Amino acid sequence: MVTKTKKSILIVDDEMAVRESLRQILKPQYEVFTAADGHEALECVRNQKIDLITLDLKMPGLSGIDVLREVKKLRDDVEVIIITAYGTATNAGESIYFGAGDFIIKPFDVFDINTKVKKSLDRQSKNLEIKKLIRQIRGILPAKEKKKDEKLLILFKDLCGMLESGEFSYPAGIQELMNLQLRHPHPPPD
Repeated sequence: MVTKTKKSILIVDDEMAVRESLRQILKPQYEVFTAADGHEALECVRNQKIDLITLDLKMPGLSGIDVLREVKKLRDDVEVIIITAYGTATNAGESIYFGAGDFIIKPFDVFDINTKVKKSLDRQSKNLEIKKLIRQIRGILPAKEKKKDEKLLILFKDLCGMLESGEFSYPAGIQELMNLQLRHPHPPPD
């Protein structure tokens, strides 16, 4: 019997009450770590396998945006949800620009936290699967076709983005995808 490991969440907030509240909400389903500032958060990301971070914007020392930028340099697959009392369109836009997947305004409710955490972790799983498929495609194409490889990967990423967005008519392009055959002299790796 294979046991499924819990996803891990890092809660970063300078307010102890907020950290504890989020910890209580999330600990039944996830492995939870906490950090009181940006430096602690980055240390935790370096030393632990973190899947998702809830991140306050306004903290002493490193701001939430600074932490977000550094986290994405360290591990671009970590999902980040900004949780802040300073919910402006500018803050939300800047957070999304630097890689946050969602934005929650304080005070938050349990349902909203659980829903957005699940949605973010689902997105992370899909993104990791896409990365795995891209690596498999790279393995299929011979090295001498590197330029074709890069072009194929760009097209593949564009296609994945469109499919993931769900903003297409179901029959649009489905027949072409089903008829697609990559002609290659070598069988794909297992």
